[in-house]
Amino acid sequence: AIEPPATASTNLKASDVVSVSGDVDTSAATNLPIEKRVDIYRAYLARFPNDPVIRNNLGVALFKNGSKDEARAEFERAVSLATQDGRARYNLGTALIHAGEYTRAVAQLQAAIRLKEKTAESMNNLGVALLYAGENEKAAASFAGAATTASSSKRHEMRGVSFLRAGNATSALAAFEDAIREGAGNDAQ
Repeated sequence: AIEPPATASTNLKASDVVSVSGDVDTSAATNLPIEKRVDIYRAYLARFPNDPVIRNNLGVALFKNGSKDEARAEFERAVSLATQDGRARYNLGTALIHAGEYTRAVAQLQAAIRLKEKTAESMNNLGVALLYAGENEKAAASFAGAATTASSSKRHEMRGVSFLRAGNATSALAAFEDAIREGAGNDAQ
């Protein structure tokens, strides 16, 4: 679980971070239980140790199986093998948030976004990493980008927390009002 640093005055939790991006495997392995997928990807790596896609897929399976440190190591290997792979960088950034390495997470998530992985999830996770790193205004901007990419009440709420921590009560109030409106709209559906 993600715990905020001692200096953080927010109540963010692991559920605020979107998980790693699904593996890019198109074989039948994706239909197997997660433990079997870990075994299969490890067997693939015995034959193809320098394949960044297999390393990324193994990282996703390990992450989903709860082995976050081992997953992070696989994502780091995938990025070292394919520096222009936005998905591997997104996954590494997400794993780094879970490890409490917020500055490194920011760098990886920014790189992923530059490499065409600009999604609501990547913008959200970048916002979380920035918030934990103490970059409140940048975090608010990232949450705003996530909200416009795929709006949700939680992202508006997180944007409001960022504004509050930055001392901008007016913007925080507006973000919280957006969260309430968004939440009410979701309840009506």
